[in-house]
Amino acid sequence: MLLRHLRTLARRASTTTPQKQLQLQNNRLRLKRERPASYADACTQLEQQRSRPLDEATYSVLIRNAVEAGDVEGGQEILERMTRNNVRRKRRAYAPLLAALSHNQQKDAVEALWSRMMRDEVKPDQMDLARLFVAAPSHDILQRMADDAARCGAFEINMETAKALESGKWKARYERVDTDEGVTSHGQLRRLALDADDKAALRKALLDRAEAGARPDGVRLLREFGDRWDEHVREDSEKRRREGRKQAIRVCVDGANVAWYGQNHSRGGFSHAQLDHAMSRLAKLFDEEAYEPTLFLPRKHTKRLHGHRKRLVESWSPFLIDVPRGVDDDWFWMRATLSEQSEHAFAVTNDAARDHHLAHVAPRAFRRWLRRHVLRFEFARDGDDAEALLRAKGGQRSAGQHFVLGEPPAFSTECQRVGDAWLLPLQTTHSEDWNLRSRTWLSLVP
Repeated sequence: MLLRHLRTLARRASTTTPQKQLQLQNNRLRLKRERPASYADACTQLEQQRSRPLDEATYSVLIRNAVEAGDVEGGQEILERMTRNNVRRKRRAYAPLLAALSHNQQKDAVEALWSRMMRDEVKPDQMDLARLFVAAPSHDILQRMADDAARCGAFEINMETAKALESGKWKARYERVDTDEGVTSHGQLRRLALDADDKAALRKALLDRAEAGARPDGVRLLREFGDRWDEHVREDSEKRRREGRKQAIRVCVDGANVAWYGQNHSRGGFSHAQLDHAMSRLAKLFDEEAYEPTLFLPRKHTKRLHGHRKRLVESWSPFLIDVPRGVDDDWFWMRATLSEQSEHAFAVTNDAARDHHLAHVAPRAFRRWLRRHVLRFEFARDGDDAEALLRAKGGQRSAGQHFVLGEPPAFSTECQRVGDAWLLPLQTTHSEDWNLRSRTWLSLVP
């Protein structure tokens, strides 16, 4: 009777959605009270009865029901059977076990299960992080888990996760953090830098995008540019050190974005004059000794020009890189900010690079790059509040004549340690301004 019941569940699990699978399984078991003594044994018998291996959905249903029935060891054994049978494990197979082991305060088992999730490249949910922390509240574990979550794109926590973290052994409190300063009751929040792995991940992602581009030799062009650029940065840095000069501040200008900005009207177009004004203004905003500009422009905007446009392009020649036709100029100015040798490299652009999908390929690296290496700009009119224009989401496109440059955010909106405390940014949905989304933070102190 029980095996027939399990076979029915397996058949339904293969033809319905995961949510429906769990609902059918749970309702059936509760109504008939047909709970096996060992779900692992029942799984083994079910495998022997079937003519083909169990699929991932069926295994996940059995794990969840084993945990709900209190048979956590049985659920773990089913997970082992999934591994031995080379069935891909998803988060729904791990989540019930992680919740049960965390509730039982089985620290070693929770850590071991989390390690398996990372090896299986399972994207953790925010509640997974909370459960791990509640079971094993330590700085090392929270740091490792915060890094793992950030690499998967989980930077801020929701209220449900915050409530779960409050139930742990550490002292928890909420505090408001000024978005301009980033000062908390425990100290200053930091603007986190990209490490070597982050930069490598973004460089690889750019090459992958170039490989999928329209031009067959796009990867070769981008790779050759990257090698030349890294060599130039290395030689220039060594020369500056030998001569006792300041280290360079490398400003990479997305020329097309600047020239087209605010030109979406009937008389608008690619404005060489607007771009020249921006380049002249940039030279006054940075230290003259350290300032090293590089202007990136698609080749179509540098050739076959006449009059003042041709003269302007010629005046930019000492720092101009014209990007060949058929490849995306974004790849080149982004790559220029990712040299191993240079921490003081910035991209002047209002392009969030969403169309390149880097936020999905390397979430943590892209987020840190965007908040640390990208400088937004605006063309303000007389009387405009330049700071308000720069803070506004997407810019207000005031179509003014005065180029103003923003600064990177004062701190990174990521889980980070300040002294003995950990601070975790809280998601909010009431504000449309991206600078105001994370004013509320949860602090955790041992």
